[in-house]
Amino acid sequence: MIREGRTEDLPSIQELIHQTIDMMHAEGSDQWDASYPQMEQFEQDIEHHSLFVKETDEGVQACITVDQEMAPQYLDIPWTSPDEPAMTFHRLAVSPHARQGGLAKELIRFGENLAAARGIRWIRIDTYSLNDKAQALFNRLGYAKKGEMTYHGKAKPFYCYEKDLQG
Repeated sequence: MIREGRTEDLPSIQELIHQTIDMMHAEGSDQWDASYPQMEQFEQDIEHHSLFVKETDEGVQACITVDQEMAPQYLDIPWTSPDEPAMTFHRLAVSPHARQGGLAKELIRFGENLAAARGIRWIRIDTYSLNDKAQALFNRLGYAKKGEMTYHGKAKPFYCYEKDLQG
């Protein structure tokens, strides 16, 4: 079941994030580290009703933030319709124990349906250039790469993708 995140989910999310960071580092990516993401961001997501979790009998297995908060660097990306409203995803994480089970795809589809239900046509997302798995997933789900940006003080670029929900 995908549901809105709650304060009592924070310990599970914190463990999920630590596991994800460890896995990213083992795979050679420094996309996330001790400075990002922080639990304060998840607390704000809960306050803004933008955090969603995938819960199974084993507890919280994945999370995603879906909102319209975009990094200032997005202004420099050549989006198809930059003046139209868009939603984006942040902090998508899946438990290493639940990977390959389609949870990331399920959460992204949930976010797309949420945007469509709100009358928003565009989804925009970014991922670190070293995150090959996320890039492959976005490509499989019909996202188009639109540009690159520097972000979070990383030496490597982040790739920006968008999807037309009416296309």
